[in-house]
Amino acid sequence: MKIAIDIDNTITASNNSVEFFRMLTTLCISKHQIIIISNRDESDRDVTEEELDVLGIRYNKLILTADKAEYILKHGVEFLFEDTDEIFL
Repeated sequence: MKIAIDIDNTITASNNSVEFFRMLTTLCISKHQIIIISNRDESDRDVTEEELDVLGIRYNKLILTADKAEYILKHGVEFLFEDTDEIFL
């Protein structure tokens, strides 16, 4: 299963959400593909990777894109954690 998770206001929404996604990604990484997806600029990749490491978020791919909906639909993401639904409108 491909699981995509947004960073800003999803993983980082609160201390509880950080803990939830830390546990979720730790439990799922061995059986599912975890994709962290963000509208952040590609120039922020190193900072983003470091932030995810500090937060303890495990993942297979980090996708930085201006068009999350296109990536999700094109790559067959089956489950999405996202704080806004506007990306599909």
